[in-house]
Amino acid sequence: MNIKYTLCTVVAAVMFFGACGSKPATDAKHDEAGHDHEKEEKKDAKTSKKDDHADQHKGHDHAAGTHGSEDKAEHVVVELDQQKANRFDFAVAAERSASRTIQTTGTVAVNETRIVRLRPLARGRISSVKVRVGDAVRKGQELLTYDNVELGEAVAQYRRGTAQVERARTEAGVAKRALDRARILVDLGGIARTELDKREADAKNAETAIEAEIAEHSLWSEKLYRFGLTKSDIDALSSPRSGAIPREASIVAVKSPLDGIVLKMSAAEGEAIQLETQLFEIADTTTVWVQADLYERDLSSVKVGDLATVLVEAYPDEKFRGRVTYISDVVDPDSRTPKIRCEVPNPTRRLKLDMYATIQLPGRGERKVLMVPAAAVQKLEGRDVVFVREEPNEFEIRAVRVGVEVQGWVEIESGIKAGETVATRGSFVLKAEHLKAELGEAGHSHD
Repeated sequence: MNIKYTLCTVVAAVMFFGACGSKPATDAKHDEAGHDHEKEEKKDAKTSKKDDHADQHKGHDHAAGTHGSEDKAEHVVVELDQQKANRFDFAVAAERSASRTIQTTGTVAVNETRIVRLRPLARGRISSVKVRVGDAVRKGQELLTYDNVELGEAVAQYRRGTAQVERARTEAGVAKRALDRARILVDLGGIARTELDKREADAKNAETAIEAEIAEHSLWSEKLYRFGLTKSDIDALSSPRSGAIPREASIVAVKSPLDGIVLKMSAAEGEAIQLETQLFEIADTTTVWVQADLYERDLSSVKVGDLATVLVEAYPDEKFRGRVTYISDVVDPDSRTPKIRCEVPNPTRRLKLDMYATIQLPGRGERKVLMVPAAAVQKLEGRDVVFVREEPNEFEIRAVRVGVEVQGWVEIESGIKAGETVATRGSFVLKAEHLKAELGEAGHSHD
């Protein structure tokens, strides 16, 4: 009985808990439907996000496509009749022999043979300054004036010397007349022979005195010349009508001895100056030096007199020609390079002092390089480009990197391959057509 009772109790408990832990079929189905609905919502959300991402991606792709179109090859179309009218000509990029080129960097410097550092000829005080640093001056142009203390003294001595010369001449005239009378009197027996000898000595001494005074006078005259007075100025001081020494007689002008640029100046009105005072530094920059280091390995390939090509960033389309004028006999112990100097004409003063420059020098030996005629290379938007013919009337604009130029041919380091045909005569027309097309597109976009 007890065992049966216990079994019944266990079975009843199991059934009770089973009933409590389960749901009706309807409820279960409802739960499953709700779960599926949540799945669908999540799926829709994912799809929406995916579509949004796709739209964004599509937008990015569109933008990338727009940007990428800038990187696509650019073309210019010029019809055959227009080519004929502009006398187009073409050349094939090919390997040619070119001399090895040595390249080094340096700086533009003043030509030390064309620079002056002006100091006063005597102590004094500056009256006026007529130029400033950076001014272009001409040969003979007044730079400043100053009151030359020593000049005032020299003018006084010169005028005193002029008077002394005149007095010596007067005395010599008196002595000569006395001698002439003595000669007559001696013949008449009016005076002794000794008196005649004395008067001859007096006349000779008077002539000697004139020469001495003239010599002393010439010394002061030369000093006046050194102080900058002209012959007419000095002659005016010798005039009997010159009267008292004018106050401005001691005012001296410092003038430029050459055409050039005022690089430095140390002068101000009212300032006292001494012999050692450097007033101006003036340089003629119509020729300049470009100085650089030359690698020791290239030393045997360069000699004085070699042609040098100078390039500067300020003028990328321009090449300045010069010649090697100096190669140092000393190798720098740190850099292991000797100094090299090139003299370059600079008539328009486009090369500025202290500019960085690249120097190209012809080396010894030859090499094979890809080259095209120089007329094929045009400058477009800061790039070197050539126009490669792809069809009779269609040309691709190809950016290239250029190297050395030899006898009308330019080395092409990258951008085209051997055998490709480029426009030579007519390349400028192609450039103009491209720029015209770009302006047209810009105007259309603006509208």
